[in-house]
Amino acid sequence: MASTALIIGASKGLGASLVKHYASKFSPSNVFATVRESSPSPDLFPKGVNVISGIDVMKKECGEQVVSGLEGRTVDHVWVVAGLLKGEVSDFVRLPMKSSFSFGSLTTFGTLLHADQQKFGEANWDDQIAMYTICAIAPVFLVQALYVFPLPSCCLVHLPPSPRCIGR
Repeated sequence: MASTALIIGASKGLGASLVKHYASKFSPSNVFATVRESSPSPDLFPKGVNVISGIDVMKKECGEQVVSGLEGRTVDHVWVVAGLLKGEVSDFVRLPMKSSFSFGSLTTFGTLLHADQQKFGEANWDDQIAMYTICAIAPVFLVQALYVFPLPSCCLVHLPPSPRCIGR
């Protein structure tokens, strides 16, 4: 059986690069990409990629929406790269990177963020809640929705016999 990939937060940056990478490595029909937009541009991804639109990781139902969008298919590779950077760190200056980052056959080039005038102490509560929700809380619930299993009351650690959507 062919390998499959799910990239959550695929509309820009690392997510979009991962979609292109997996679409070239696997058949594009084995790649699932989530985007927040309800009607993303048809040119956003290679032809044949399965786009699951309307996924907002700020919403607690995002995990179930992703599972629904998979339409019963399992995935072998899951990347949760949805992110948000706001608040006092938004005053960073983008500088060109002097080196690239390689991961297997995937090489990315990007920018380095440098704080030229960090305004510590001026954090915005709502911005911080949004960043933590998207970057730290949502991934827990996304993985939980993809890989639901009961834990027996007698065990502290349990390896489930069958995942819901994540292949073995």
